[in-house]
Amino acid sequence: MTDRPEPPDFANSRAILIGTGTYQRSGFQPLPAALNSLTAVRQVLTDPRLCGWPPDRITAIPDPSDIRELLPQLRELARATRGVLLLYYVGHGVILPRGQLCLTLTDTNPDHPDAGGLVYDRVREVFLDSPAKVKVVVLDCCYSGRAIEALAAGADPAGAAHIRGAYILVASDRAAHVVPLSEQAEATTSFTGTLLELIREGMPGGPVWLTLGALYPHLQDRLRERALPPPNQLGTDSANLFAFTRNAAHRSPFATALAAAFIRGRSHCDVSLERLAQESGRSPEEVSSYLSGAAIAPRDFVDAFVAALERHGVPLPPGLLGKLHELRLTELRDSPLPAVQVVYLQEVTEQLREAVTVLTRERDEERRGRLADRALAARLAARLTAEEERIRRLQESSEEKDRRLAAAVAFAHARESDLTEIRREAESLGRELGVLRLQVQRLMDQADGEPLPPPDADPVMAVAVPPPVLALATAPGPEAERTAVPVARAQPAGPPRPRPSRRAPVPLGRVLAQGLLLLIGLSVVGAGFDRFLDESVRVTAHQGAPACGRPGIAAGVDCLRPETGRVTAKFSEDGEASTAYKISVLRDTASGTETYTVGKRFYDDVDSGTEVDLKVWLGHVVETSYHGHRADVPLYDRWEMVLVALLIGVGTSVAVLGGVLARLNNPGVLWGAPVAIGFTSWMGSSIFVQAEFSPWVTMPVGVFCWLLASAATWGFATV
Repeated sequence: MTDRPEPPDFANSRAILIGTGTYQRSGFQPLPAALNSLTAVRQVLTDPRLCGWPPDRITAIPDPSDIRELLPQLRELARATRGVLLLYYVGHGVILPRGQLCLTLTDTNPDHPDAGGLVYDRVREVFLDSPAKVKVVVLDCCYSGRAIEALAAGADPAGAAHIRGAYILVASDRAAHVVPLSEQAEATTSFTGTLLELIREGMPGGPVWLTLGALYPHLQDRLRERALPPPNQLGTDSANLFAFTRNAAHRSPFATALAAAFIRGRSHCDVSLERLAQESGRSPEEVSSYLSGAAIAPRDFVDAFVAALERHGVPLPPGLLGKLHELRLTELRDSPLPAVQVVYLQEVTEQLREAVTVLTRERDEERRGRLADRALAARLAARLTAEEERIRRLQESSEEKDRRLAAAVAFAHARESDLTEIRREAESLGRELGVLRLQVQRLMDQADGEPLPPPDADPVMAVAVPPPVLALATAPGPEAERTAVPVARAQPAGPPRPRPSRRAPVPLGRVLAQGLLLLIGLSVVGAGFDRFLDESVRVTAHQGAPACGRPGIAAGVDCLRPETGRVTAKFSEDGEASTAYKISVLRDTASGTETYTVGKRFYDDVDSGTEVDLKVWLGHVVETSYHGHRADVPLYDRWEMVLVALLIGVGTSVAVLGGVLARLNNPGVLWGAPVAIGFTSWMGSSIFVQAEFSPWVTMPVGVFCWLLASAATWGFATV
């Protein structure tokens, strides 16, 4: 027998319970205990704390009357069973003339039992015809040991029947024991009652699940102690792997750890059961049931239990509280009782709710932090924009000052040459004035009686004085100097020097208008490319996405969800170049039908009512398939492409207008550019998106084509 028996797959198993307690002929004594045993076995099989069979997988047949109806029913149930096939019979058993065992029915004739009874050879044939992996027969009737003899007769231990994984448990090789008829109103048969008693009590120290083979020695000992007929068994192949019932006496790891901690506290500081019950707010009986494993301790008791041990100074292993809660949740999860499983789901839901609350709080804090960062970034961006504008104005002012300074320097250079000539003339006039003063002095000396020197005596006197100078020299006093006719300055020889021309400044309003138009145009174009990128990413995002339900996918990751849909109609549409084949599908998770375009073979293979497979991405069907045929469902949005084309076309014209505003020679180009560029953008983006090319390919190609179109528009507008 294996140490770890496996529970049956109840979805593919069947238990057939037959009990005969009422007989139509006087040759068989009534047997009310048989029907009581049938009811008791059904209760144990459906008890979720023990065998745990679903009620719909158990077929109970009390008092069967017609072998012609019973035998086909057994065959039908056996052929439909692939897991565990369990047959239990309780009633009278008789031996046929050739030594065969016959199970009696209500209408069985005592003189000819094989005519209306269930011969065990037919039961063996039913079992041979069943595909069940494990086949179990429990017979509680007289001479039931003949079934084992029939199976053991031959080379094969299964009785030459080749029954894989067979196990037979019988009440007795001779007459079975049953209490007197007067005591059978509430009693069961001795064999069935003892077996059910063992199942309800369990095996202390045994595994979680018990097989019939593990129960058999205890059943044999208990029947022997009560002086009852000994049972018999025969098992082959994988029948020992069939876990018949849970061990009612098994103590869970949680209860074991809880009891070990209590024993530690009692040995160190004499923590009694009564003190522990008082400090935890429970009755001693409740605490005892928690420590024995009869009941699962709730969370608050475990917390109070560990806290009480710590208060009394009991040394506990590190992490004991977490380990106890982990074991407790495991026991709640594995419990067969629905009420206990509801408690487990409530606690897990509460833990998940607390985790969601913590994650929500962290997300809100992170979101607030991002919003604060965005606000700070917006303020910094505004300050940066203002600083850039101030720097631009300072640069414009500096350039204007540089232009004025250059003009002033040129003007100063021109005036410097004029000043040099004026200085030269002033020096010449100064020399002439000195000569005139000397002559005036001599004339005044002559008027006082001194003779004039001869002309050759003083070479200065021989200098010819122009009449205007003489008039100036003879004028009396400074008043005459102020009223004298000014002397004309001598002009330098040669042509006049040209003055440098002053460059006219560029109007600031026009610069701002051009910059504003250029910024608006490029922003609109950028918005168009951004919408194109979003649409391209949306259309191709499902490529390479994992399928929902695959192991290792983190929570919240977008995945391809499989669905099924039913074809409601199919039709074709003839076009100029080809024919489009379409099907209408009704989805399980959507209201109304959706129409998809498929290939010719796909269209020919499906009919109305056919179930097709769908792959859904974020609520949209992206692929339909049926028997190897596959058709992609495009997520292309034509109106989104029209908006992209409109933004790129209009934005390009506005940007080009801002660039060539001062040199615009052909305004008609700017009216035709949105139409031409918009149509080209619509065609290109539609082709790229419908073909589901990667954005890393479509964006560089689109930007390059836009640059060529913008350059051509710029050139034609300035021609």
